[in-house]
Amino acid sequence: MFEKLTKAQRAVMEAICTMTQSTMPADHIKPATLGSLAAKGMVNVIAGRVHTTCAFAWNMAHHPELYVVSDVCMDNIRDLLASGMRIAAVKALRTHTGMDLKDSVAWMNHNYPK
Repeated sequence: MFEKLTKAQRAVMEAICTMTQSTMPADHIKPATLGSLAAKGMVNVIAGRVHTTCAFAWNMAHHPELYVVSDVCMDNIRDLLASGMRIAAVKALRTHTGMDLKDSVAWMNHNYPK
């Protein structure tokens, strides 16, 4: 998904995906770069701000260290999933890692698809 991006597109995605607020003013990005990222469905422009649609996937591909989960947490998650308690597993993940709800659900869906 990310391997065909240009250097400029990669730089924009890296900046947006690693920023705390995960948005950037649209006028800070060259129109051609912004247009191509939007055409690929990787960003949306809302009220003049660029929002990424794939920050989790980008960070999992390029910064997996952001989502390191301890063995104790993994065991807890597996036990909860085996018991059919997916929501409790997401809560356990959030408790152990400090991830927000959106990232926790994305992590769970990535590692344990439904």
